[in-house]
Amino acid sequence: MKKLVTAATLFIAASAFTSAIQAAPISWSTPFDSTGSTDVVNNGVFVEAFNMGAGASDVTVNSVDFTATNAILNKSSSTSFLSGATSGDSAYDDLLDSLDFGNGTSHSIEIGGGDLKIGTTYTIQAWFTDLRSCCNGRTMVLGDGGANTVDINASGAGLGQFAIGTFVADAGTQTLSLASPGFGNVHLSAYQVREVPAPATLALMGLALLGFGIRRRA
Repeated sequence: MKKLVTAATLFIAASAFTSAIQAAPISWSTPFDSTGSTDVVNNGVFVEAFNMGAGASDVTVNSVDFTATNAILNKSSSTSFLSGATSGDSAYDDLLDSLDFGNGTSHSIEIGGGDLKIGTTYTIQAWFTDLRSCCNGRTMVLGDGGANTVDINASGAGLGQFAIGTFVADAGTQTLSLASPGFGNVHLSAYQVREVPAPATLALMGLALLGFGIRRRA
């Protein structure tokens, strides 16, 4: 009996460990060139958003509140990554002008803050900008810890790039993997996570708006 209990305990512990290191697959968009504040997705339900780097500020871009942090990667950096370029929106410039870096050429972070609901669909939007003459050809690889990745370029068509990924949560957090091929540390300028309304919810919202319009006409 004692051996059976021990074996069961080991099996549960191994299962918990496997669950901890696995992540839901992320389906990535093709990368987008950063251009202006309307790049920032604001549909769905806000979960978290961070403006990364020692020189970052709390900013609101396209109605999304980004919290400044220099604690996501281990070597925070000050501003100047736009190298004088501008999007025409000071808040969006602030988002693109600072970044966190560190932890070597491959690193993973946990996003969602423990607030993700299992079975619910979410989007992750992440930015990388570095227009300094030393570094504007660099590419960051975003992934889910598995085979699903996307490359975003430090300069893109002029202000860097961002990508949007969609995943169905299988835990309270989601793994976002980072890789920096060809240079020493991973980089990230900012990211946000949003809950995507279920199709049934969207349909109900549409019906409610239709009914509201009918009542107003009446």
